[in-house]
Amino acid sequence: GAGGCVSAGAAGHHHHPAHPVAAVDTTGAGDTFCGVLAALLLAGQTLPAAVERAQRAAALTVSRPGAFAALPSAAELRALLPGCAA
Repeated sequence: GAGGCVSAGAAGHHHHPAHPVAAVDTTGAGDTFCGVLAALLLAGQTLPAAVERAQRAAALTVSRPGAFAALPSAAELRALLPGCAA
């Protein structure tokens, strides 16, 4: 959400500030965040990098109306998250 999030790992706790966005509909934000986070962690990203990128994807989702329709496409994720296979 607007307050960002906290991750906890072997290196301790880390606060990740939210990406500023004009929220239109927050319905799919958590789904986007969790899906992108899991995919990036499975791809070998570090926890801080995966969280930051998952936040960017969730910010894109909340900028559009709807739930499923607002989810970023694979092409949008590739453009938003350079260096990541989507």
